[in-house]
Amino acid sequence: MPTTPMTTAASVAQVPVRADEREDAQRERLARCYRDHGPRLARQIVAITGNPSCVEDLVNETFIRAHEHFDRFEDRSALSTWLHGIAINVARAHVAKRSRRRRLDAALPEPARQGEDVEDAVRGREAVRRLYLALDQLDADLRVAFVLCVLEQRSLKEGSALLGVPVSTLHARRQRAEAFVRAQIEGEGEP
Repeated sequence: MPTTPMTTAASVAQVPVRADEREDAQRERLARCYRDHGPRLARQIVAITGNPSCVEDLVNETFIRAHEHFDRFEDRSALSTWLHGIAINVARAHVAKRSRRRRLDAALPEPARQGEDVEDAVRGREAVRRLYLALDQLDADLRVAFVLCVLEQRSLKEGSALLGVPVSTLHARRQRAEAFVRAQIEGEGEP
């Protein structure tokens, strides 16, 4: 007759503890990820969306999705690469949902500081305003390519890994986006 291990109160009590410990360890790892990667993800999201007022919600959404799909994370890539990929998708979805026009006030640099040349400050604000007006007219794929390769100065290889597209595709998107942004800032061009 086969024997089965006897279930005792002690062994039953250990099962939830192990599950709780595993959940606590996962929560701690996620909290550490938030501290380590949250600021860079926030900068990336602001650059993609052009809207600092939504960044906290979108960073939180990134980490919620990461938590929900943490079991799918494989150590084939760095955790930061995986998180940035999620953040890019969250930001792209946000850009796709919102209206094409947005308020630019929050994206502009702070007013000129004491001793700073007012004309330079005004030119800087105008340049940022024109950049975000141009970026606002790009579709999500071109905008993300511009942000990753131009604003964040990531390599084509790194950007293509984040987006899951061939290097040549990202290169073409970056070139189209750069040409369009340049034309818009100089006062001409169609998306």
